[in-house]
Amino acid sequence: MANSSPTDGEPAPMKEPEQTPLTPSLSPHPGKGVRRLRKRRRADLIARWVVSIAGVAIIALILGILVFIVGEVLPLMKPAEVKARAPERVSATNLGPAICDDYANELVILLGSGRLALQPATGGTLAALYDVFTGERVDDAAGQPLEEMSPSPNGRSFTARSQSGDLLLIPAQFETTFGVERSVAFKPRPATVFKAADVGPVHAFSIRRVGSSGAAAAVLRKDGQLLKFTRTIEIDDFTEEVTEETETKLLGTLRGVRQIHLSQDLARLYLLGDDGSVGYLDLAVPDAPVQWRQRASKANVLQFIKGESSLITGHEDGELVQWQVLNTEAGRRFDPMRSFDGKGAPVIRLAASHRHKGFLALDSTGHMGLYHPTSERLLWDGNPGLKDIHSMALAPRDDAAVLLSKDSLMLLDVQNHHPEAGLKAYFGKIWYEDYPAPAHVWQSSAGNDEYEPKLGLMPLIVGTLKGTLFSLIFAVPIAVLAALYASQFMHPTLRGRVKPAIEIMAAVPSVVLGFVAGLWLAQLLHKVLPGLILIPVLLPLSIILGGWLWHLTPKTFRKRFRAGTEVAFIGLFALLGVGLCVLLSPVMESLVFGGDFPTWLREWMGLAYDQQNAIVVSIAMGFAVIPIIFTIAEEAFSAVPRNLPLGSLALGATPWQTVVRVVVPSASPGVFSAIMVGFGRAVGETMIVLMAAGNTPILDWNPFLGFRTLSANIATEIPEAPVGGTLYRTLFLAALLLFILTFAVNTIAEVVRGRLRKRYANL
Repeated sequence: MANSSPTDGEPAPMKEPEQTPLTPSLSPHPGKGVRRLRKRRRADLIARWVVSIAGVAIIALILGILVFIVGEVLPLMKPAEVKARAPERVSATNLGPAICDDYANELVILLGSGRLALQPATGGTLAALYDVFTGERVDDAAGQPLEEMSPSPNGRSFTARSQSGDLLLIPAQFETTFGVERSVAFKPRPATVFKAADVGPVHAFSIRRVGSSGAAAAVLRKDGQLLKFTRTIEIDDFTEEVTEETETKLLGTLRGVRQIHLSQDLARLYLLGDDGSVGYLDLAVPDAPVQWRQRASKANVLQFIKGESSLITGHEDGELVQWQVLNTEAGRRFDPMRSFDGKGAPVIRLAASHRHKGFLALDSTGHMGLYHPTSERLLWDGNPGLKDIHSMALAPRDDAAVLLSKDSLMLLDVQNHHPEAGLKAYFGKIWYEDYPAPAHVWQSSAGNDEYEPKLGLMPLIVGTLKGTLFSLIFAVPIAVLAALYASQFMHPTLRGRVKPAIEIMAAVPSVVLGFVAGLWLAQLLHKVLPGLILIPVLLPLSIILGGWLWHLTPKTFRKRFRAGTEVAFIGLFALLGVGLCVLLSPVMESLVFGGDFPTWLREWMGLAYDQQNAIVVSIAMGFAVIPIIFTIAEEAFSAVPRNLPLGSLALGATPWQTVVRVVVPSASPGVFSAIMVGFGRAVGETMIVLMAAGNTPILDWNPFLGFRTLSANIATEIPEAPVGGTLYRTLFLAALLLFILTFAVNTIAEVVRGRLRKRYANL
């Protein structure tokens, strides 16, 4: 049948479903959809490559900065290099000590024949001869013979005794002029003479220059009398008349002395005994006794080092000892500071550097060593190969050394750019001149050229950690607890207003915070600090009181406010508690601290006090760190899945129990990351510390004292650091320490954060 219907009970035939394409068309025109898809894929590929290249470039840039810093630091640890040139014959005979010019091109040699010889450093024929008495140029090599010739400690003159018994101070100074070309010229001058008739029969003597034309001589006569002769020369500005005066003073009687050495200030006399002992005589104190010191081996030679605050003695067993005079309550005391072990042979010659505290030592076997006492380093040792060395001197620029034998000279090329550097000089305790004991000190410069650079980095490292820790002690509780309260208890609408307001604090320039802290906050805290000691007691009580009073208010009144609004009410009581502490400050200072809190700290607690201290910095830097920690911690608390706290509440836990036992453990990795980010921000802070911490590089954890951080030290010192110098590279070492510190902290933080995440992943 054409029109038949299915019988009852039989299923109706099912219509086949229409075929639908697996990939729906993106537009009415399939071709445009495919092209659009290709464009998106191409854009995704380009974005992926750009992001990858940018990430690799950032990593490469950071590594490049690290490599650059390491490259600037490595020369600090490089030992000195000394290369000996071939010996050169000298046409003159009876050679004495020598002094070279600034660039080690020419030498002036004192001859035993009573002449000064101007000699090229390359050897060969003499350039000129000068008479030591008149300073005039002569052609005759024979003059009045000289004995006991030696260079002065400052390297600008010689001392000698003539055959007739006169004592001579012979100037031998080069003058350098800079014009179109650099020019170095020797300017001869007549010697200062102390007549034999005045000084008498001399056993030992020492002569020093006084002013521009005067001189002083300490003379030990053969009969044991010790005298000091002071000669002053004055020139009338109008008549040009020269007036010369000589003053003689009897200092006492000495026996058993082989050598005497007068200091530049004419107040100290150092002695070398016949038995090899070393002595000190204070000329500023009448009838002062000689302080003798004896080592296990006898001393052979004595030499001042730069600045003359200390001296070096060489001993028969090769030992080298540094000595100094300390001011104590009982008077001045002469003691050894440090010693260097030699090669076992007697030390016969010493030559001091004119640029730093280093010196060159020669023993009887011809072995030499280049030392630096401050860094306690043997910079170089070796045998140059020249025999019978009777004189040696370091060039003024410390880049060469001159060795003289009977008829030859040898020039040593010295590369000794950073003698003050060293691991112990940076991180160990060093016994500096005029210090009673070894100490960690940073003092890179002083008011004269004879200072001893003190490059100890430990005060800066401790200052960095001190400022960071005190800042985190102030900032972390406030930031983390505020983030916890905002994310878990505050109404979302109110939180949406509070969070941006706190984040805006991060936009305040650190220089503004440092300015306010240094000029206003430091003075304010100085006035109210005694009362702030009550904060740990009154502030919690005020907060508890505010919360209790809020709880006593009727529920109908509390329901009018959104959740979290009660913080304003409680915060008002917190402010009242802080204000009460401030008001009680004069009362506390008068009743408890005797009316003067800094004096009480010093006398009763043994703590010094400075107005710009770590407390001021911790508050100022805390305001810079709080927004960062708050933002990251709040996001970590808010990221905890809502089913966890809701489940805890459903099981009967209180909101506070839920926060402490569920929310905080779950968010602990993020909170820990927030604290570490704040740590990194505090470690690298410069301007706040520079303006509010007093900028004093002291190693002390006292919160009432200032400090200096590594970053602030770099900002302070880098404008005055010569490029390539020791201070310049030391500042790069400080930057490397900052880099290592932040890298280590971030690495540890990442490891701890990963473990915390694994531990609480199943909550």
